[in-house]
Amino acid sequence: MENKIKLKWIKSGIICGYLTLIVYPVMIMVDLLVQFALVLAASFGILLIIASIGLYKFMSLHKNSVSLQLGALFNIIASAVVVMMFTIQLGLFSEGKKAGDEIPKEVKSYVFKTANLTQMSLDVVWDIFLSIGTILFAINMLSHPKLGKIIGGVGIILAAGLLVLNIKVFPMPPAESGSVDLGPFVALWYFAVTILMTISFRWARESLQISETVSE
Repeated sequence: MENKIKLKWIKSGIICGYLTLIVYPVMIMVDLLVQFALVLAASFGILLIIASIGLYKFMSLHKNSVSLQLGALFNIIASAVVVMMFTIQLGLFSEGKKAGDEIPKEVKSYVFKTANLTQMSLDVVWDIFLSIGTILFAINMLSHPKLGKIIGGVGIILAAGLLVLNIKVFPMPPAESGSVDLGPFVALWYFAVTILMTISFRWARESLQISETVSE
């Protein structure tokens, strides 16, 4: 029974991994009603949590470790932070500019920029936790039989670069400061990981069957 649940987690993680790559572009590229945008924002965070747990379950079939568990934990925290960021962003841009028509334009602009700094700072927090989670996952991939040194090494480089750039240009996120934004490249890396998980799903099933046989 426990192995069946693990396999369902892995399958759910794969599905949700693909869905995040659909939800996020729609959310940022399509002009939606704020309520629909909020649903997509919350969905993105929830899907990322499930995808991260699925990745952890998949990787732990080979070897479990504290760093692997921390990788999943940091990604879960990052998922919660990004929902906070999107929620504040949606509220600010949908209502913030409309409020206070009687306030002088200069004052209104200053207040808006100050409030906008909150959501941009959360953008940095999201990148920091995601970077650390990704680095920890990638380190454990180096010795994984189905992921390996290449995908692990690329993940470490991309996530470390994202982390360093966010710290360097703080309080602005890289995309807002004119610096290189490695976020989309990290997303593509996760897409590659999800594809490898899909290809290796049979291996995961067989590993769980072997484990179940041994335990019996």
